[in-house]
Amino acid sequence: RFALPRGSRRVHLTSRSWVPAETDPASDDRRRLGVAVTWLAFDGARVPLDDPRLGAGWHAAEPDWRWSDGDAAIATQGARTLSVGLAMTGRYWLRAGRDGERVSASVA
Repeated sequence: RFALPRGSRRVHLTSRSWVPAETDPASDDRRRLGVAVTWLAFDGARVPLDDPRLGAGWHAAEPDWRWSDGDAAIATQGARTLSVGLAMTGRYWLRAGRDGERVSASVA
């Protein structure tokens, strides 16, 4: 839950991002994904995941969540709080280790 600054008109939900096909050889999903959002609420009132207030940076809504791309705009005019429910994040590349080998890690 986030308190929004008085008079705010838009916020961005930012996160790390990943491309499933770059970390999973079995995936052909080339979308840049941030976080899977299961619900949003302004001042306690739920907002549908296909609401037009969800602007740039959102992928199409799926049955149980909607993925951001790591920088998702949300129009918040008039709201005092924004609450966000997350289902999952992704699989990210870690920085090179001491031996220069790259490894991936799942974060949930």
